[in-house]
Amino acid sequence: LEGKKSVMYQFGYLEVAMRQYDFIWGINDYLATHSKASIVNLGCGLDNMTRRFCNKDSYIYNIDFKDVIELRNELLPCGESEENIASGVFKG
Repeated sequence: LEGKKSVMYQFGYLEVAMRQYDFIWGINDYLATHSKASIVNLGCGLDNMTRRFCNKDSYIYNIDFKDVIELRNELLPCGESEENIASGVFKG
């Protein structure tokens, strides 16, 4: 059973990597024809994937809870076309 779990975990890692690659590919295609688009990264955590496809005319908004954004500001300071916003997605 341990060997089967190991194979399934490895497949899961590959699946996540492919999903990220597809996501980046799609965003790059979109930005090729919409160069001034804004990228909104909801629930960004410590993800910096959006930096891979930001061009000189686009802007990135990273949105997450206050404590996450505080840590993000410490570990991943914003680039010149990026802003970290502390906010929950839901009101109430």
